[in-house]
Amino acid sequence: MAYSAHVDSFARDRLPPKELWPELLFELPELTYPERLNCATELLDKQVFSGDAERPVLHASIDGRRYSCSYRELLERANRIANVLVNDLGLEPGNRVLLRSPNNPMLAACLFAVLKAGGIIVPTMPLLRARELGQVIEKAKVRLALCDARLRDEMQAAAASAKDLERVVYFDDLEARAERRSAAFANVETAAEDIAMIAFTSGTTGTPKAAAHFHRDVMAMCDAWPRSILQPDESDVFCGTPPLAFTHGLGIMLCIPMRFGASTVLTERPAPAALLQAIHDFRCTVMATAPTFYRQIVPLAGRYDLRSLRKAVSSGEALADATRQLFREATGIELIDGLGCTEMMQTFLSHTPERARRGATGYVIPGYRAEVLDTDGKPCPPGVVGRLAVKGASGCLYLADERQASRVQGGWYVTGDAFARDEDGYFYFHGRTDELIVSAGYNISPLDVESALLEHEAVAECGVTGVPDAQRGRVVCAFVVLKPGYSPGEAMSRALQQFVKDAIAPYKYPRRIEFVEKLPRTETGKLQRFKLGANMSEQENITYRDPACAYCPASVRACSEGEAEKRGPGFCPSKVDPGTQERAHALYANPETRQISRVAALVESTGYCKWTRVEEVVEFSKRMGYKKIGIANCIAFVDLAYVLSGILESHGFEVVSVACKNGNIPKEELGIADHEKVRPGQFEALCNPVSQAELLNAHGCEFNVLMGLCIGHDSLFFKYASAPTTVLVTKDRVLGHNPIAALQLADSYYRRVWGPDKPAKKPKLPVAGRRMG
Repeated sequence: MAYSAHVDSFARDRLPPKELWPELLFELPELTYPERLNCATELLDKQVFSGDAERPVLHASIDGRRYSCSYRELLERANRIANVLVNDLGLEPGNRVLLRSPNNPMLAACLFAVLKAGGIIVPTMPLLRARELGQVIEKAKVRLALCDARLRDEMQAAAASAKDLERVVYFDDLEARAERRSAAFANVETAAEDIAMIAFTSGTTGTPKAAAHFHRDVMAMCDAWPRSILQPDESDVFCGTPPLAFTHGLGIMLCIPMRFGASTVLTERPAPAALLQAIHDFRCTVMATAPTFYRQIVPLAGRYDLRSLRKAVSSGEALADATRQLFREATGIELIDGLGCTEMMQTFLSHTPERARRGATGYVIPGYRAEVLDTDGKPCPPGVVGRLAVKGASGCLYLADERQASRVQGGWYVTGDAFARDEDGYFYFHGRTDELIVSAGYNISPLDVESALLEHEAVAECGVTGVPDAQRGRVVCAFVVLKPGYSPGEAMSRALQQFVKDAIAPYKYPRRIEFVEKLPRTETGKLQRFKLGANMSEQENITYRDPACAYCPASVRACSEGEAEKRGPGFCPSKVDPGTQERAHALYANPETRQISRVAALVESTGYCKWTRVEEVVEFSKRMGYKKIGIANCIAFVDLAYVLSGILESHGFEVVSVACKNGNIPKEELGIADHEKVRPGQFEALCNPVSQAELLNAHGCEFNVLMGLCIGHDSLFFKYASAPTTVLVTKDRVLGHNPIAALQLADSYYRRVWGPDKPAKKPKLPVAGRRMG
């Protein structure tokens, strides 16, 4: 190792001993670096002095106005801030600087300013609370923090109890100081193995792990995965939601675009609509976000001009095949999946769009190696699930942490992920081998949540785990034992949830709370976390008196609301009375009913949790022997109806598509007054679902697909259509055509709409009940 430029050796002195380092591989020419290297020089200064000074590098939308700056402008801004850091604030090479801000140009300038001055960046998530910030400050011995003034409150609270933190400078003050400083700065000539960044992550122990990364690691992040998989160039415009505080976000949203002379759009408040608007406004070509966002983007995609987009990267959580296909059907783009981690600062499993394989995360990228190991540390045969291990040009180096020995074994970094590999070298994710909860792309330690809950005066003990959730993959579920004198119920659940939100980052709060009499423990008293929520489905959210109820197929638990007392001890809403059972047998004697029901059951069992609704429509139609399919769509879904038509035609079906405005009549003919229109003063015509049905009848359609007909219009279509009909899209202009979202959140959404005196109530079931599959 070349001599270090760091005067402050705190971080370097706390690296693990060499025998616990991972094996580092520099087998590719593009991953070989000189002994002296400053990543800020490589990513920013060299772009300016290579002739690209006036090329745009950063875009943003601030207070409704578009903002862009060139490489030269970013360099000058970073240089001015670096001068402030060194001359005003006394920063020395090796000092740690905490950064706290949403994604914006000022944060980008501060990142490079610290690196130029030889400091070590310690980025933090904007949602962290004072206690969590305090842990970061203590672990990294941070002396200086640079903070967006809008995040002042938690920063001040953390600073009040942090003995090592000497100064917090807010962005407005920093900018004022920078304006008075020179736009020239001589970068510190750091060594390639000088630490550039300390990235914090929470593991299963709940205490933050500090992963150190060299200047060389930052460059490897830009030169390995991007060159082999993403293959960007200077014409690309990146956008996405990953925070710069994450190693992946720092790469995909800043460093990787700059390495290739491209530009990036920084969005402070990531939301699906904002991301799509950024693509529309800035003609973005590369997008990066989590699968949760991609699912939310699909129903909105038709409202924006996305023709510039050519590549989309998925990260943060496992990518379901259904999400991949939905996005491909909506945009024509194959998602690029991948796996990386804070410890490696690199995506090491991935695939190019043309080499995507269903169900697989990808293959190991050039310059890295990966194995699936058994419990003895030996490679598993193809198809056998084991622990994923990886090595390459970067690796896991914790600061003064005993967990280094368990994570780095035989030169390999052993991740917390369970994988299997096929004979072609593709890796398939099978879950976590540790207890970390991955929810909507966020890594959440159950011990963080337990620690917060235990501070509440009503909580005697608790255990936290992740349970399945249709939208987020998994959500945090807390099993709580209350102290004597406190009562379980909805009010207590909400109080505990708010308490956790106020104590730690809000995304960590338990979205489900179960009140129990005791927690499962071993004889020695250790919590058996694997038993928590072992039988919970996505719909279950309460504790039932009879243990057998955990396996009940009915999602509406009338028995738990006193129905057993009213109707007798034998009452169960999931059981069917003899009269209804007899009538059901008679109804299913009808040949058409039997055929449709049988095919429906076969499609359900074959494609259960594997096929999207579009795939089910195709398979159902094939098995029913249909030749001609009708599409009745809202005029707003013409483009999507065109996409669906193409899919169906590619499977050999003849398709007839009719929009809702065929044969429309003025609203005035039905007595609609002008002030009762959606847009008073303008001409508005009624949709005509009756004509849609009659036209599809006339064309001899054997099966119909509804796409977004208005309330009531769908009823008329069903009344007049002669062929069986399925609904693909249910219109809901508020919830992105996903009305079930409000039902899943009924106690919060509808209480807000209708007031607390009108809570959403569970419907009462008839005696016969009904089965919810």
